[in-house]
Amino acid sequence: MATDDTVDTIRTELRRRLAGLAMAAVLGVGAVTFWYVVSGSTELGDLRRARALAATQTPQKAVVVDVEDLSAKESEGVGGGSAVVRLPDGAHADLWTLDTGLAVFFGGPDEGERLEVLVDPEEPTWAASAADAEASLLARARFLAVSFLLRGGILLVLARRLLSVGDSIPLRAFRTLLYPRDHVSAEVVAVLHSDKRKPHRVTLRIRVGEDEYSWDATLPPECVPYAGGTLDLRGDVRDGGWVMAVDEKYGVAYPRSPLRQWGAEPPTQSWHPPESGRVTNRW
Repeated sequence: MATDDTVDTIRTELRRRLAGLAMAAVLGVGAVTFWYVVSGSTELGDLRRARALAATQTPQKAVVVDVEDLSAKESEGVGGGSAVVRLPDGAHADLWTLDTGLAVFFGGPDEGERLEVLVDPEEPTWAASAADAEASLLARARFLAVSFLLRGGILLVLARRLLSVGDSIPLRAFRTLLYPRDHVSAEVVAVLHSDKRKPHRVTLRIRVGEDEYSWDATLPPECVPYAGGTLDLRGDVRDGGWVMAVDEKYGVAYPRSPLRQWGAEPPTQSWHPPESGRVTNRW
């Protein structure tokens, strides 16, 4: 069993991680709900409506006679717009396209532009662009994705930030670290940097008995490992096992990935230098 302080620290990190995941899930669901209530239900309905017209109605020639940028006048028109077309019989109808509602991004129709439309017989003042009604799945997905990001993007950003709460320890490692099977001393053979911009994230080549492993770890503040040093390893010391290194002065070094037998496939997240090459402490 790990020391009480270490166990308390790991349990605190686990609670933070689970709380972050739960809050991120709530925000994710909230983002979808907010988008659906604000605009998603209408946009999905219009999309289905246009697709239905494409299967039942004959396209008509029309001319765009008015284009209005709603985003400049109405706060709810985020990146939006509207367009009106004149039909062959002289009547006017509101135009739906995949771009009109997001005109600030995709341009939308221009005044005077000629295009084919599909008029809803039950509501003759509503017409859909024939080309957009038959658009590809990718184009329809783009339309819905941009709409969703505009309305729920901030909540998604917050959810993404919450996913990083307590991520200093991979979720799969918690059980092993809370109830370590092994408690051994390991020699540091070499220190290999995986990210020079984050010196606390390193890959160590370590030796336990006659076995050598590579270990991606997140070091505690001010901890500087060196070749020839020793680590107090606790966890499951084997190829694919999760371990941590406890230091009374600096704290705990947590794993970013499981141990990998030196030279084994697949390789560690970092890299293995050739066995014939000279391994140096690059820190």
